[in-house]
Amino acid sequence: MCVPAAILTLEFFDFKLGSTRDSPLNKTNYKHVALITVISAFYNALIKNLSLSLFEVNYQNHLVDILQVCQFIIGDILGTTIVVMVLVIILRPILRSTHQDSKIH
Repeated sequence: MCVPAAILTLEFFDFKLGSTRDSPLNKTNYKHVALITVISAFYNALIKNLSLSLFEVNYQNHLVDILQVCQFIIGDILGTTIVVMVLVIILRPILRSTHQDSKIH
């Protein structure tokens, strides 16, 4: 739910998310992925910690623990970065071979 909320936030603030390679932000651009990751990590951290505090799972005296919010944000960003890097490493040879096969035929 946080990724659609991040995309709606960008649309609300009138960020142009183009669909061409010339657009500064498009769905295949690493800048777009990074921006969506940061915004959705922020939403995820706030929503998760707010819900935990409302159900008093690990909070006694205060509503939201800012340190835990920061840990969630950093964890989400690092996790997304690692997954994207692994996908780039794994998919690069596959995409190169597919691209070379299309040139041959």
